[in-house]
Amino acid sequence: VKKEMKRRFDVAIMAAAAADYSPENPSKKKIKSTQKVIKISLKKVPKIINQIKQYQKNIILIGFKAEVNLSRKNLIESASKKLQESNADMIIANDIDSPRYKKNTENNEVFIIDSGKVRSSGWRKKQNIAKFIKKEIENKFK
Repeated sequence: VKKEMKRRFDVAIMAAAAADYSPENPSKKKIKSTQKVIKISLKKVPKIINQIKQYQKNIILIGFKAEVNLSRKNLIESASKKLQESNADMIIANDIDSPRYKKNTENNEVFIIDSGKVRSSGWRKKQNIAKFIKKEIENKFK
């Protein structure tokens, strides 16, 4: 992060968490497939999104937060918490495991959380959600 953030950016758009855990002791060589069981210890990794504003305070920081099986209220609360933790300008949250989504993965609904406001895309095709998100990001520059 530190190396990349030496360059100046106007906007950073990223997942709220690329990965939550990584191997505690990564293998330095190929692991043979002859082993029947492999045990891997994992350690928590720092959230990249939480570090961005430490290096560029004026960047517009937008994060995506995918959750599973949360009520609308809890999804928005989780996104609001991430907005505060990361000092992001906008968090775009969605539930990727809802029964509605599982039945039709071409559609979804996202919630955009920023400065105390919550806006819903409504249930629509992902292409239209992308346009909705783009317009919301553009509004940050007005």
